[in-house]
Amino acid sequence: MIELVLTLPVVISLLTAVLVFFVRSCSSWVDRISGISAVGTLLVCVGLLVAIVNSEPQAVAFGQWAAPFGIVFVADYLSAAMVLVTAIIGGVCVFYAMADLASKHHMVFIML
Repeated sequence: MIELVLTLPVVISLLTAVLVFFVRSCSSWVDRISGISAVGTLLVCVGLLVAIVNSEPQAVAFGQWAAPFGIVFVADYLSAAMVLVTAIIGGVCVFYAMADLASKHHMVFIML
């Protein structure tokens, strides 16, 4: 279960970029998808921090490859807190962009 929680912030962001790309012509859908993604990422990051506080630091090696050759996600107290701070700042930026940016530049900003 922790493997899924460790990877969800990255997976949600990638899926959001793909979905926004396909609905880029409809700004209301872009806003909805971006808002749901921002809130979902924030909730996942809070869950990750709670899971790390209640247990010990976790690591996931993709494909069971060792660290020099594979990609390893590690979550300890500091990294989980930093991911949460990033999700908070990202969510604030997304909701600010929905209110402020012109629709011409909005989709490009959301994909960032």
